[in-house]
Amino acid sequence: MNYIEMINQYWKLREQGILTGAEGDLYMYLLHMSDKLGWKNPFNQSNALICAILNTSEPTLIRHRNTLKQVGLIEFDSGKAIKKNTQYYLNNFSSYVSSYVSSSVSSSVSSSVSSSVSSSIRQHKNNNKLNNTNTKTKTNTPPIVPPTGGSEGEPPSEKFLNFKKWLAETVPRVEQMKQPFTEREYTEIFSQWKRDEVLTVLVEMHNYAPLLKKNISACLTAKNWLKRRKNDKKTNEKPSSPYITD
Repeated sequence: MNYIEMINQYWKLREQGILTGAEGDLYMYLLHMSDKLGWKNPFNQSNALICAILNTSEPTLIRHRNTLKQVGLIEFDSGKAIKKNTQYYLNNFSSYVSSYVSSSVSSSVSSSVSSSVSSSIRQHKNNNKLNNTNTKTKTNTPPIVPPTGGSEGEPPSEKFLNFKKWLAETVPRVEQMKQPFTEREYTEIFSQWKRDEVLTVLVEMHNYAPLLKKNISACLTAKNWLKRRKNDKKTNEKPSSPYITD
C-alpha cells in the first residue's frame, strides 16, 4: 500500500465521523515521520515531541492513539521506562478499515495485525462465558431493534445508520440492550460529549458482563458512565467497582 492509499483509508473513517480532526493530525504526523525516516516501520517517537509539535497534552495523545489503534490504522508499544520512546507501527491493510464503512464485513483480517486478532479471541471467549451463564439462568438475549428515524415517519439518516452498523459490528451487546439508541439519542449524546469519549465508553459497556441484566437503556447507561468517568478524572481516582447504571 502506498502513501496515497493510506491517506485514503484514513479519509474513509473521517468522512463517516468515526475519527476527529485531532486524531487525524496524529495519524498524518505518524505518516510524515515514517516517510521522513525512509518509510521505516516500526519507528520510535517520544510523547513529549509529538505533544510539542501537535500542541496537545499527553493524556489527549494517549486517547487519540488508542482510537487510531481501535480502528486499525496503527499499532503501538508504549515505552515502559522514562527513556524508552513509544514504538509505532503503521498498518498497511485496507480491509479492516473498510469494515467500518462498507455494506459488508470483511471475511478475513490481515495476518500482520496480531494484536487485533488476539483481542478478537479474548472477546470471543468472554462472549462464550456470557452465553453459558445465560443458558444456566434461562435468560434470552434481547434481539437487535431496527433503527428508526429522528422524527416519526422519517427514515434514519446515513450517519445514524453508520453508527448503528458500528454498534452491531464492534459492540453488539450494547445494541442488544432492551432500549437501544434512537437517532434523537445519538444526536444528543454526541452533541454533549466528545466522540472518542463516547466510543470508549461503548466499548467498555460491551465488555461489562452483566450489562444486559443490570441495564435497560443504552443511551442512559452511556451517559451515566461518561459522567462517572468525568468525576473519576476530576478526583484522580480509579473506580473501585464496575459501572452499574439505570
